[in-house]
Amino acid sequence: MAQVLQPKSVIANGRVAMQETTMSAELFVKLIEELVDIKVQYHLANKIKTSPELARIVAVKRESDRHRADQIRAELIHALTAQSNAAV
Repeated sequence: MAQVLQPKSVIANGRVAMQETTMSAELFVKLIEELVDIKVQYHLANKIKTSPELARIVAVKRESDRHRADQIRAELIHALTAQSNAAV
């Protein structure tokens, strides 16, 4: 199984330190799948006409999904950056 390095925050004595951990290829793929799922849901929600009440719920979900997508992107970028730095 391929391993991708991922930085992980560790709190010790009130300080945050970076510790290298590994991200499995399976987790890496799951994050990409989750990101794709969020994008598909976003595009489907934009094509559906909804009532005002449902539109508010969809807007809240869209904002939550946007934050999660940003988190996933950051995790993947850190993993890939750590892997390229480790290869050098």
